[in-house]
Amino acid sequence: MLAGVPAAMLTLRYSRDHEREADAFAIEVMQRNGLPPAALADVLVKLDNRRGAASDAEPERGQDFMSTHPQTQARIDALRRAGK
Repeated sequence: MLAGVPAAMLTLRYSRDHEREADAFAIEVMQRNGLPPAALADVLVKLDNRRGAASDAEPERGQDFMSTHPQTQARIDALRRAGK
């Protein structure tokens, strides 16, 4: 079981990197079409709020470590910065 840990960690990082690239592509497409990247940030905020309301009973310990996505707040911040 322990032998698979390094491979799993690399896969998670690889997946997070792809999500960051997808966000960068979304920013580029939105800007090319005259749309504010902050609109996507607003969507992420709403999704995060809904997820938080659905899981208020139990804190999400360790989720960021094993997540296949970058932290939502970091994504929101990047989208808002791109709109300036």
